[in-house]
Amino acid sequence: MTENFSRTQMFANASDFNIYGGIFNAAQNVNITHAGSAQVNVPPGRKTILNVLEDYFIKDLLSEDAGRRKIFLLHGLGGAGKTQCALEFARKFNTSFTDICFIIAESEDSIKASYYDIAMRHASMSVQGWESGFKWFKTHKENWLIIMDNADNAQLNLGKFLPSCDHGNVIITSRNPDLIGIAGRSEEIQDMEPNDAMWLLLKHAIRRQATVEEEKLAEIIAKELHYFALALVQAGAYINQHKCLNNYLDLLKSQQAELLSTDISQSLDDYTMSIYSTWNLSWNKLEEDSKVLLNICAYLHHERIPYALFKRATENIEHLESSESVNNAKRFLVLLATESMKWDTMKINEMIHKISSYSLLNVIENGLFSFHPLVHKWMMDRLDIDLKKDVCLGAQGIVAASINGTQWGDISFVRLLIPHCIALEKHHMGELVIKKRFGTLWLMSHYARKALTYWKPIVEEAKMSLGEEHPDTMSCTSNLAMTYQYLGRYNEALDLQKPLLEVSKQVMGEEHPHTMTRTNNLALNIPVSRKYLGRYNEALDLQKPLLEVSKQVMGEEHPDTMTHTNNLAMTYQYLGRYNEALDLQKPLLEVSKQVMGEEHPDTMTRTNNLAYDIPVSRKEGTMKLWIFRSPSLKFSKQVMGEEHPDTMTRTNNLAMTYQYLGRYNEALDLQKPLLEVSKQVMGEEHPDTMTRTNNLAMNIPLSRKVQ
Repeated sequence: MTENFSRTQMFANASDFNIYGGIFNAAQNVNITHAGSAQVNVPPGRKTILNVLEDYFIKDLLSEDAGRRKIFLLHGLGGAGKTQCALEFARKFNTSFTDICFIIAESEDSIKASYYDIAMRHASMSVQGWESGFKWFKTHKENWLIIMDNADNAQLNLGKFLPSCDHGNVIITSRNPDLIGIAGRSEEIQDMEPNDAMWLLLKHAIRRQATVEEEKLAEIIAKELHYFALALVQAGAYINQHKCLNNYLDLLKSQQAELLSTDISQSLDDYTMSIYSTWNLSWNKLEEDSKVLLNICAYLHHERIPYALFKRATENIEHLESSESVNNAKRFLVLLATESMKWDTMKINEMIHKISSYSLLNVIENGLFSFHPLVHKWMMDRLDIDLKKDVCLGAQGIVAASINGTQWGDISFVRLLIPHCIALEKHHMGELVIKKRFGTLWLMSHYARKALTYWKPIVEEAKMSLGEEHPDTMSCTSNLAMTYQYLGRYNEALDLQKPLLEVSKQVMGEEHPHTMTRTNNLALNIPVSRKYLGRYNEALDLQKPLLEVSKQVMGEEHPDTMTHTNNLAMTYQYLGRYNEALDLQKPLLEVSKQVMGEEHPDTMTRTNNLAYDIPVSRKEGTMKLWIFRSPSLKFSKQVMGEEHPDTMTRTNNLAMTYQYLGRYNEALDLQKPLLEVSKQVMGEEHPDTMTRTNNLAMNIPLSRKVQ
């Protein structure tokens, strides 16, 4: 049995007639022959999709869908290969269906024209319009198959054009994943597997058996194109036309935008639009606010972009000093928020939904979305050269504003921002307001070496432009001192902190929150600096009056007061005054749980600190240590990540607990990877890294694994 239909203009036997937007021209037919008479035209990896379709339409006769109309949605990014898979399924299994009809579902007009053509093709004597073709499927209780191709228009009510009956089969291809709601089953067409991608590229590039060297080149090119089907077809066609497999990779790296914008003139398949042309069609259908969002995202990392980035930026942009970046950010944010710069969750949700309806982005989980790497590159390439600077500055301003609205303990959000800051750092950042916020992010995330590259020049710039007693200069100096502390360079921190505290007292007063913070930082640094090593009594002399002032000015539940309480308790511990430490830590931990929650990084730190006060001289005390430290480490890894300094501290503490319990192998399993991470993140000469090296050396002779 042979069914005739065309892939792109499926109106066989139709007369020419007017439709909205132009003249419909009757199409020529393309034969779909018996499944055994031609080679399967999809790579091996796509055969998985064919198997799923076969299971649903052919094999699944005993399911609850048997005897009902079956609808399957193939959805994915434009150029992913949706139509190719649907056509190959129809070709391979054409004998299983009584009739196969192809409908272009781009608009109501194209659907109606297709149904009119179907009515004419079935020689209906009473063709009154497109409805005659539509009714034909209802009245013919047969095992027919409709392919509804390119149903990408989110405004189109496709459901009303699907025959309402208890028989027949429909495959829908669309960029719009929302059509899952009208389908019995669905499958997303994603990037190809590496071997399949290489196969597809070579099929179009050389059209013969490839050599080993050619396969290696094709493998590299396919990886560079992220294994995306249409990009591979386009590259293969270009290589075949210009015989340039050997130098195509260099060409791709230097002129990717031009290559991916060039339409395909000669191809084994019937698809001639370039990958960029395909996505430009979707771009043209977007509203202006959606286009602004895509432009900004072009300068961020392509993965895990949080909605909260734009929310926090909107809520905090007014707190930033005026600059070109900040002004551009405001201009863009007013399109994403309300005219009065109020955050509107429903507006951003609708915007994201419209963009995702063309599969240009994927909502990967609640509050996060991502782009395919090639789509992300297209977003950048399509920006006009005159617009790029404004968008880049605006993106920097938006991220800076979101950092400005982030608390130090909000490590989960900080971790989300890191890849986007790295992406923006590839572009010039000259404004002080931007550099200060990025420096703050690296400090909050405890990437001290990275933070130092910001704060050292920032302090010099601030001293020259604002003077040493200016509040901004003092804040920058405090951040530089904290950076030195994180790096274990305590003396350099001390050289900044002592004069800074005196200036802060004179200019701001002793009860100002910034002065209290600087007092706290100096107290923490004094006992660990070489100049005052182990002199915890001097720290105590600063911390005790500081805590009293903090309680009076801020209250006992204020985060800063809780921090000062915790630090005073730690000083008591170092002095061996465990009962006094315990008297502070127990009520502090309860308040911290109530105010901040059990999974807040500060609460986890206080849980860990309380464990120090449990006697370790007895087995019972050590077991209590383990009860505290084991869940504390688990929470820390989940919330902060394995490379965060606090997580490394908790890993070290749990390893020491295992040592006290005589469980040396379990200690070793923690200590060896911990030391490697510590070397990478902090450096081999950092005091904490040296302590971990020493702890591992002490444990190795005791471990059975080494013995």
